Amino acid sequence: MEGTREEGRGTMAGFDLGADRVAVITGAASGIGRALASECAGRGMKVVLADTNTGGLDQAVAELAGQGREGLAMRCDVTIPADLEELAEVTYARYGQVNLLINNAGVAGAVAPCWTISEAGWSSTAAVNLLGPVNALRAFLPRMIEGGHPGWVANVASLSGLLPCAGAAPYGASKAALISLSESLAIELRQCGAPIGVSVACPAAVATPIASSFQTSQDGVRELAESETAAGMDPAEAARLILKGVEAGRFLVFTHACSETLVTERNQRAIAGDAPVSPDWSRIESNR
Repeated sequence: MEGTREEGRGTMAGFDLGADRVAVITGAASGIGRALASECAGRGMKVVLADTNTGGLDQAVAELAGQGREGLAMRCDVTIPADLEELAEVTYARYGQVNLLINNAGVAGAVAPCWTISEAGWSSTAAVNLLGPVNALRAFLPRMIEGGHPGWVANVASLSGLLPCAGAAPYGASKAALISLSESLAIELRQCGAPIGVSVACPAAVATPIASSFQTSQDGVRELAESETAAGMDPAEAARLILKGVEAGRFLVFTHACSETLVTERNQRAIAGDAPVSPDWSRIESNR
């Protein structure tokens, strides 16, 4: 049965993203979040889009309306707990339930040697990439658990949370923390018997505007990052693979080929006590 623990495995079975479901997506005005909204709506789900970019939200909802799909947009800053509470209140008032919570909002953060990055540079990245999902969980999970409906939480982390992220430590550290949070969350939901599963997506480069949020004074860094992300996977393909992982009941969801190999090599070095090395990102393919 979907949304329940499989006998003897202690893991969640796959999740049905059907027409009776309600999805809430943060960071939904652009990139992966916007593509996830379109993919969910294409399955007939009712979609709630949240972001600070109201212009992008308006465009996304207009696109859904043009496809005959229903979308509710709300301005929401994930670093402000009251914004998430309001989002939850409005969503439940309108739809009465939430089945899929996707924590996608994220920023790239500061680019520099980690000891030279200011406290503000560290805290601003963690506020969005880690505490943003925490705020969403605090707002939505009590309602989801109380409602008793089958549900799923999908946290969008990054392959950089599983591999060394030299030069962009705040980003890598915040995504690593999000993966750890997701592991704890999955266990805690099983322990309390809630019919809610958890996935954490770890994409590599996806063609999104995230590089524009890099904080750097180094010449050419932002431009290089923007060109590299522009050459990345199409957000629609990343969204499709993330939802495919949810439907299959996967906890860790990779979107790019060779991801598993690089993570395995990193873990083998760690177990052997070897010093970390920078990943060979050129081995990552943009699709499967």
